[in-house]
Amino acid sequence: MKTIDKYNEIRSILIPRFNVDTPKEINFGIQFSVSKKQFSRVIRIYDGKKGIKVDLSQLGTSPEAEEIRIALIEGVLPSPKNKNVSIPEEKLTSSIDLPVTNGHIVIGSDESGKGDFFGPLVVAAVKTTPKIESILEGFDVRDCKQLTDDQNISIAKQIKSSISADMFSVKILEPVTYNKCYENFQNLNIMLTVNHVSAIRDLYQKGDSIIIDKFSYHDSMVEDELRQWNIDVKPVQIPRAEEQSIAVAAASILARVAFLEAIQEMNEKYIVTFPKGASDKVKKVGAKFIEKYGRDRLHEVAKMHFKTASEI
Repeated sequence: MKTIDKYNEIRSILIPRFNVDTPKEINFGIQFSVSKKQFSRVIRIYDGKKGIKVDLSQLGTSPEAEEIRIALIEGVLPSPKNKNVSIPEEKLTSSIDLPVTNGHIVIGSDESGKGDFFGPLVVAAVKTTPKIESILEGFDVRDCKQLTDDQNISIAKQIKSSISADMFSVKILEPVTYNKCYENFQNLNIMLTVNHVSAIRDLYQKGDSIIIDKFSYHDSMVEDELRQWNIDVKPVQIPRAEEQSIAVAAASILARVAFLEAIQEMNEKYIVTFPKGASDKVKKVGAKFIEKYGRDRLHEVAKMHFKTASEI
């Protein structure tokens, strides 16, 4: 299938409820406007190595935008009698490549360590161009959870040696700092918001798109924090964004490896092998740590607001 064929398919679905303009050529594909009354947004179609990709990241979050997304997944517009129809977010994000980034500059961010009792919270951001995307594809960059620790470490080294240092940023909240921050905010999502935006700010230039692995139901948190730093752009925030964007996938790998390295440093410093997660094994190691160093030092290696802390 060619980009123009995909355009004709989309056009046939959206007309007559939407106006669909004639497509214009862009790098690696085409783009066209879709409008209805006061609503007007751009859809892009790219022809990449992995085939035709539809980029809906510019649609926004209005009812019209949701109507278009549903229509392109279902292959038909919702009927006027049931125009408020909705579909599970899981289906929406897995059935179509919403924020495909091929052909333009995007910053993707992800975190690691959020669900681990021991170790830091890490947030990473990676900025991609079409050239960098091609490089990352050559390294088999994908969601870090689909890779072993050794694979993540190997790919992270390739990423760092192949793209310039100003194209990625890693923020690490070591346990001591993490616990102080949590005492102040009493809200993990606020901490995630601040650190995601901090990593993004290191890379952002006007015109960049932003996609974030969704960590909160309140998208406005990130949008408000970006505006505080004069970044007036609406980020795409979706679950499992690392499956949709290679920039987010690369960020997930860098974040995971930074977490693994921090855990290894803790292992060597305290002569303890700290397990990941928050399982019974974690509790046993926590009890051994307390026995060896005392409970008042647990905050040096663990996230103290976890229920696990009170169960040790």
